[in-house]
Amino acid sequence: MENYTKYKLKSSDELASVLNGKDNLFVIACNKCFKEFETVEEPDCDEFLKFAEEQGKTVTGSAKVDFLCNKMHTERKLQDLIPEGTENVVVISCGLGIQTVADLAGKPVVAASNTLNYRGHHGMALTKKSCDACAQCYLNITGGVCPIVDCSKSLVNGQCGGAKNGKCEVDPNKDCAWEKIYQRLAKQGRLEEFLHCIIRFRRSSPKIQKNIGFQQQSGRRVKQKQRNYYMS
Repeated sequence: MENYTKYKLKSSDELASVLNGKDNLFVIACNKCFKEFETVEEPDCDEFLKFAEEQGKTVTGSAKVDFLCNKMHTERKLQDLIPEGTENVVVISCGLGIQTVADLAGKPVVAASNTLNYRGHHGMALTKKSCDACAQCYLNITGGVCPIVDCSKSLVNGQCGGAKNGKCEVDPNKDCAWEKIYQRLAKQGRLEEFLHCIIRFRRSSPKIQKNIGFQQQSGRRVKQKQRNYYMS
């Protein structure tokens, strides 16, 4: 039987980075679409809890929920689940589950995992595609709104400027993803955090990931192994 893994926990360095300045964490993990079929309990949640303790973080609680991407099911589960005093909700799942919790939690969501590339559909969210499974998750930066899928141009460094009345210039029937990102970050008081965040250049193919080394520098400068490119 094929391994059904659809996400993996971020590396220790990545986790330390995304947790920097964050505390009072509630951890929620998807209890499906993980590891091998023989595993009956999501294994990464306990690993993360151990890491958070080592980092001196306060954890207000944790839960494992089947199919976080099922919005109706997750909404019922989240009622009265997140304790008072929780400042950030850590989610361990694929991008579908992270976005679902971000829509419902009413608090900043920390994506502790990256979605793996997969074939076909996955999960229970049999609606529109909302995760590109790029394994380079931007949801921590964008308040749980995926700029790769939700933005018609897949922009990762801000709005293109072509939106009108909150609608996308490519598809007037579609809300501008970056308008949604701005509104959510503003509601959570995180605009300054975003403005001072270095946006990682997206690696779009395995060949690029293998052959090009990226180094984040000030502003939007991206250094390649052999040449330097400057993003406008």
